[in-house]
Amino acid sequence: DSLDLGDSIPGTIFARSGVEIRSLTRVLGGSFQAFHSQAGVGDMYVTVSSLASKNYRYGKYFYELYTGNPIETNLKVLGKIDGTPEGPNTIRNVYKYLDKKNMYSPLFSCAYNIFNKSGSKDAIKDMIIHACQFDKRKNEYIGPFSRFMYRIIPDYWYRRDKEMFD
Repeated sequence: DSLDLGDSIPGTIFARSGVEIRSLTRVLGGSFQAFHSQAGVGDMYVTVSSLASKNYRYGKYFYELYTGNPIETNLKVLGKIDGTPEGPNTIRNVYKYLDKKNMYSPLFSCAYNIFNKSGSKDAIKDMIIHACQFDKRKNEYIGPFSRFMYRIIPDYWYRRDKEMFD
């Protein structure tokens, strides 16, 4: 909301996050049905769109108070919200896991970079826009063969070299 990127970017992020979470769930051996249940999708929607969510408030205030230094900004934000959101630690842990498994995940990478690396507010906007343009990155067309292989061996097929897409 604070980035003023229009109405379609939040929808794109919501849709893409479902793809990334589904892939992560498969690799971890989790239940696909649990994520796609009314509770799973509903919880994700509230988390990314409601001021009732600590994670949403954290992200909103992080951008509004951003100084160019993620650690300094983090301390300011934690002083403004009640309690500690689980999102920043989860992002860090998931990013490390995905990196270890060599899995491509533009939204998790984007979130990790925003909360852990220095930059400007314009750089944050650019990272988010780039993460949402998965269909425009070179070599990311997922053809019938890739879809077939992903269904047969999802734990191995989705692990693609990340450098290829940057």
